[in-house]
Amino acid sequence: MINTSMFFRIVVVLILGVGLGVAVTALDAINSVALIMIFNLFVLRINDKYKYPIVFFIILVILLNNNIIQFPLFPQAEILLGSNPISLLHDHHPHALRYLVAFPAIAASEYFKISIDVVYSIYILLMFSCTFWLFILIQKEIIATNYAVNLRVNYLLPLIVLFVLTITMNGRLVPAYLGFALILLLQIKMYSSYSYNIREYFFHLLICLAWLLTTVSSGTMFVALIQIFIGYIFILIKKFRYIFLIFGSFTLFVFLDLIKDFLIRSFFKNLNFFGDDYTAILNMTSHGIIRLFEDYLILKSLVIIIVIFLGLSIYSRIKKISGIKILLIAVCLSLIGGSFGISTGTMIIVPLTIVGTFQLGLLNKKEDY
Repeated sequence: MINTSMFFRIVVVLILGVGLGVAVTALDAINSVALIMIFNLFVLRINDKYKYPIVFFIILVILLNNNIIQFPLFPQAEILLGSNPISLLHDHHPHALRYLVAFPAIAASEYFKISIDVVYSIYILLMFSCTFWLFILIQKEIIATNYAVNLRVNYLLPLIVLFVLTITMNGRLVPAYLGFALILLLQIKMYSSYSYNIREYFFHLLICLAWLLTTVSSGTMFVALIQIFIGYIFILIKKFRYIFLIFGSFTLFVFLDLIKDFLIRSFFKNLNFFGDDYTAILNMTSHGIIRLFEDYLILKSLVIIIVIFLGLSIYSRIKKISGIKILLIAVCLSLIGGSFGISTGTMIIVPLTIVGTFQLGLLNKKEDY
């Protein structure tokens, strides 16, 4: 908890940062305040699971402020600017859900009269930071039942991965990463617990809301949806309870009933784009990772074999870890999705980053249990 003295200290630091900046330009003021805030976040006694995501966000804001990174609004939402998202949903507009994902930034831009590209960039940075926070929570959830280590070391890999993503991608898929990470966290929580408690009633609802974030792409949307149902089956097998079966099935049934029309239209829209018959599914693979193997087939086949052996090696080491099966399901589904679209395949970043921390030896097995 942050006590009163800490609160005043933060206020003094902010005032000092502004005072240092106004003497020069607004750019320097923002950078000065940001750097001082980072310094004091490490001085103040704040829980690591909040401190590091906040520091990560401030660093990204500095990069944004200096025009090193930027995330413009994606075209499908841009053409709908000024529209009412509820009306779009009612009219079954094909991009209604994507527009809904971006709408908080759009609404903030209109209310504060700030450029949509600036607001949306900050919106994406917040999502990046929240994804980092979820990575930490997933690690803590798995470690709580399997490991006793210094968690700070394990923040390194997710931090590097997310930082690379911020400087190499346009940000369109960031909501999907955030939604996928939230789905995995909630499923791991349910899978790892030994009893069914009232919190898990709300987990089902949160998982459905998290799925909405993945609708920025058709591929990521279907990968996340399949993950929800397969993960639910695995959880049900591990700890069968009639109350879990009844409430979980009812929630997922209602959820599927609400989105079925959207899913059907999206599926056939993509199918018709690639052909009119059964060959359309095969044609879809021309956009996936399979197209990367058209040249140097022997060499690339050898790489695949090596990757498979490495994957089996990783699985043999971590298969007994509680909750890891949920992540491995996500890895497999992302690879399958990647055969139809490279952007869909990047969903593997979320589960594989967490799995990677185990394989790299960043976590040491608990000896006391």
